[in-house]
Amino acid sequence: MTQLMAMGKQMMKFSSFSLFVIAMCIFFSVSGCGTGNTTEDNKEDSPVTIETSLDPKEILKLDAENSDITRIISKYKFQYTREDYLPIYDFNDFIKDMERLVEKNTFAKALVDAAKSVNYDSFSDTEKVIFDAYIGLLFEDDMFSSDDLSVGDITEAWYAKSYTTMTDTGEQYDIYYYLLRFSGYEEKFSYMDRYAFLIFEHLGDDGVKVYKNPYTVVKKEYEQYGNCLFEKDGKMAFTTTFQGSTYVASLDVSALNDLLKSNQEFIDFMLDYRDNTYTPYMVAKIEAAAQEREEKLAEQEYWENKIPEVGMTVDEVKKTSWGLPERINKNTYSWGTTEQWSYPGKGYVYFENGIVTSISQSIKP
Repeated sequence: MTQLMAMGKQMMKFSSFSLFVIAMCIFFSVSGCGTGNTTEDNKEDSPVTIETSLDPKEILKLDAENSDITRIISKYKFQYTREDYLPIYDFNDFIKDMERLVEKNTFAKALVDAAKSVNYDSFSDTEKVIFDAYIGLLFEDDMFSSDDLSVGDITEAWYAKSYTTMTDTGEQYDIYYYLLRFSGYEEKFSYMDRYAFLIFEHLGDDGVKVYKNPYTVVKKEYEQYGNCLFEKDGKMAFTTTFQGSTYVASLDVSALNDLLKSNQEFIDFMLDYRDNTYTPYMVAKIEAAAQEREEKLAEQEYWENKIPEVGMTVDEVKKTSWGLPERINKNTYSWGTTEQWSYPGKGYVYFENGIVTSISQSIKP
């Protein structure tokens, strides 16, 4: 009898297992899993593959807008430095920074490839200054944000070498002046004489630093205070607002323009990037920042004219015209907290679990 009962239990287990196996086989046969065949119905139920690859031109555009790229451009651009001197950052430095991005950025690779047409190391010191100034001016803020994006040809170029004496040590260091005027300036600033102005100061072991002013106003007669380019003792002299005066010599404008034309391939590459990527990107960034400022001012004005209201949070009450309380009385219970904020001359604000539940105002009769 015992054996029969044991056999019965084994049969029940077997039957349960068999039913499970049969059910799983039916499931897999219906879903198409576990078989080597695919029916037409199963093909229709298969997930659809979506093409996500971008066009190479679109990838190039996205890479060109990358913040690492625009940051490097910002280091190279000819931007006003007030009366502070910045470490010199030339074409070679610019390309080295771009080379660091080549493996992960298609635009950096394209720029580095375009730069191979520029034999920068063969330039004279003056030619390097002129070339760097020209490329840098293409990205100067006032240039790309204006309707006229042209720098144009060089129409005047002045150069001087002088020195400065350190007041504490008496040591003398060389200073080089460059004063450049472009045809684009003459069209854009026809009502006044504007020049791109650079001062390079050699500081011994501290290297070379540069002062830049892309649109300095230069007066053609001597004045005690101001940047002046004028004739003195049969020579041309240049006076700055903070570096004294020095005689200047004119540079061969025709040769400098030929230098730029001989590197037009790279200049055209940079112009295309500036006009189609950098300028729209920076203008959108400036407009977004301006809108954000307006929204913050509007929000600030909103809260400055508002008093506490029932339903406000702790942080919202702090932003109102009442601001921070002079005193807080806090009670803690098993179900939460209550607070009384005291504002002498204004009233009281009452909170339950961080939310304003009532307000008591001091009102003068």
